[in-house]
Amino acid sequence: MKRKYDVAAWKQVHFLRLALRHPETTKADCAVLGEIVQRYHGEYGNAWSSHEMLIEDTGISRPSVIRAKKKLERLGFVSVLSMGRRGRSTVYKPNFDMVPEKGDIPVTETKGIRDDTELDALGIKDDTETALLGVTPDTPSYIRLRPTKAGRQDIDIDIAPASPPLTDGLEATVAERAIDGFDELYKAYGYRRGRAEARKAYEALSPAAADHPVLIESANAWREAWERQNKPDAPRYTLANWLGQERHLEDAPSGFVKPERKQQQKQRKLRMNASQIDYERVHEVMGAFVEKENGRTYLKLDTVYDGNASEEVFVVLESSRASEQDAGQKDLWKLLSACGLDSLQDENDLVGRSFKMNRDGEFLTIN
Repeated sequence: MKRKYDVAAWKQVHFLRLALRHPETTKADCAVLGEIVQRYHGEYGNAWSSHEMLIEDTGISRPSVIRAKKKLERLGFVSVLSMGRRGRSTVYKPNFDMVPEKGDIPVTETKGIRDDTELDALGIKDDTETALLGVTPDTPSYIRLRPTKAGRQDIDIDIAPASPPLTDGLEATVAERAIDGFDELYKAYGYRRGRAEARKAYEALSPAAADHPVLIESANAWREAWERQNKPDAPRYTLANWLGQERHLEDAPSGFVKPERKQQQKQRKLRMNASQIDYERVHEVMGAFVEKENGRTYLKLDTVYDGNASEEVFVVLESSRASEQDAGQKDLWKLLSACGLDSLQDENDLVGRSFKMNRDGEFLTIN
């Protein structure tokens, strides 16, 4: 049964093609977009997905998912109708209108996508392969169950849609931005540092007026969790990082743990000590993450060696000190060369690759 906001399968495929061929998108961006399209519901004209589900289903890191969502919204591939909150998914609208109409072609032909040239460009030629994208010629690819943060799926008939498609008369009202909400959020979070950076992060997030109370509620919860420790020197996120990393979508932690950077640095010194390490050791990358701390941006690699021993390896990507950044860039290029890469579009491209490291911490290619 055709639903009110169903989108033809051929249009979904061409929509993903636009993203795949866009000069600014990465594989991670397209993976996130594919999951959003898979969750599009033809009855309501929107897609529900929590942040955690995108991380789990795409298999990419949290920072990569955050960057992908922001880029897709900036490029116009998706619009955020309702910002997620703890226990509730974000509501997206894939902008299928970016795909031009084919003209007056019979429906039976448009659903089949019979242009072999276009199919070859996508690498999709039959029903078996199109199913990999969640698209079959005659059946819309939308799931009928709405995902929630906890991984459950609630049947749509039991829950009224929280964000039906906007009509022209309501769009301006619902999409109104909470321009003056920053001061209230800054006060609710209660960490009076980095106000200018926090305002920039708030403006980049640009929450709708209807979503502003959600931010305030989450900020209060995080502040209260920190205060319950009764430790004035206990570490916490700045508001800029809290917004930029979308921590407002998470439950407030029961307790804050001090970063283990000093301990990690000690471990690195031990690794650099020739008496504690073999002359050359082969590392396999199990995880790759981009982290920021004290004005520096690091590439952190979770690696294993000798079968099961684990070790963290750090490379400086950005620093306010020119000498430190230059050294970090040289290390990065050595790492990429050792891993057989010419460039790095996403940190997850390093996962599964191996490299050697000598007693001086230099990256070497495996012979």
